[in-house]
Amino acid sequence: MMTEREAWIAFSTFTAIGPQRFKLLLQYFRSALTAWSAQAKTYREIGFSERLASSFEKHRRTFSLASYLKQLHTSGVEVCLLGDKEYPVRLASLDDAPSVLYIRAEVAETLADLTDISLAVIGTRKMSAYGKDVCERLVTQLVDSGMTIVSGLAMGIDSVAHRTAIEAGGKTVAVLAGGVESVYPPANTGLGREIVQNGAIISEYPLGTP
Repeated sequence: MMTEREAWIAFSTFTAIGPQRFKLLLQYFRSALTAWSAQAKTYREIGFSERLASSFEKHRRTFSLASYLKQLHTSGVEVCLLGDKEYPVRLASLDDAPSVLYIRAEVAETLADLTDISLAVIGTRKMSAYGKDVCERLVTQLVDSGMTIVSGLAMGIDSVAHRTAIEAGGKTVAVLAGGVESVYPPANTGLGREIVQNGAIISEYPLGTP
């Protein structure tokens, strides 16, 4: 029997239903569990297009919760739901805050603790020598002041920000645009392992998202 928490996770695997749509479903059905098991015609009645309703029905029919939960466990991925005490406070304040966050981390701190005092550092993938130098100096000073560095694990400035934070003895969080079980670009796989040991890799996207 699926639980309410598991229903949230199940919905997160169908990315066509984003945070705003999911919020509307919760308001209408009063629970994710009820929404997950509702008849397809009900989705059409509340405004889903024929295409979206059919697509969701197909996904729901083929989705295996047991297999997905096993995949999460095997990959060492934790799940944090909007409303959990581990969920970052500032992220939760956004209207379109992700309903589910996927997390890979080996540190004792929760994601909320890691991001309590944090700053995002992002920049070009094709950085100049000057840009690299400035990034390293700024990030070192930020880490020394107690900040966690958040970036996107892309090549260029993002990678320098993560690397510098680690070398300065600080914490860093990488936010991915795909599933957390694999790092993109592959050249940053080693850096990704270090981030997991010194912070966290997170994503709002389910496992298997490229």
